[in-house]
Amino acid sequence: MKYYYMLYSKMGVRMRQTSYFDLLAPKLLIQPTKQKLTSYCGSTIPAAGTCLLSWRYNGAPEQKHRFFIAGGNSVPILGFKSRKNMNLVKLLLNIDALDDSKSMPDLEPLFEQYKELFSGIGKILGKCEIHLKEGVVPTPYPARKVPIVMREKLKQELNRLESLEIIEKVEEPTEWVNSMVLVEKKDGDVRLCIDLVDLNKAIKRPHYPIPTFEDACKIFLKA
Repeated sequence: MKYYYMLYSKMGVRMRQTSYFDLLAPKLLIQPTKQKLTSYCGSTIPAAGTCLLSWRYNGAPEQKHRFFIAGGNSVPILGFKSRKNMNLVKLLLNIDALDDSKSMPDLEPLFEQYKELFSGIGKILGKCEIHLKEGVVPTPYPARKVPIVMREKLKQELNRLESLEIIEKVEEPTEWVNSMVLVEKKDGDVRLCIDLVDLNKAIKRPHYPIPTFEDACKIFLKA
């Protein structure tokens, strides 16, 4: 009898759903267990018990493994050790260096076909509204000193960012002033960074429900 399993790199146990177990081995007894099972997202998986089953894959020698029988609408899962023993996966501990003798593929046709994705500065269209928590006191930080030898590069970078409409010059008093950090690149150019530690604490963040791993599995199984 053939059964399909989901290969799960994080799970260290083997699981079968009770309905699969009833079809495969209705006469075998399930031994009770106190082992607690948790899913990838941390939710608890009800465990009905364990059972020792013999199985083989793709002509390989028969092996015996102890399976956890999970209740509910669970997907059969094979843990890492079982997949490794059955040669379904291999653990690689080395990284092969890139062979310079092999010619790299010509990517210019790809860049030309999707040139709108590889051009511009990546600025998102529209405006983003940031909502602050009520009662938050704005924090105006003093300007940090910039070394004299880097001031000209800083001025050029600020002018460049302003011309691209990435930043906007503010000359009037403002409640929020964040510290600027200037980082010199290896090629001599400079990168501007802003320390938004206090502003990040004051932001009222929207919360959206994200599908769990189990939710995604159910969607893919129905595809």
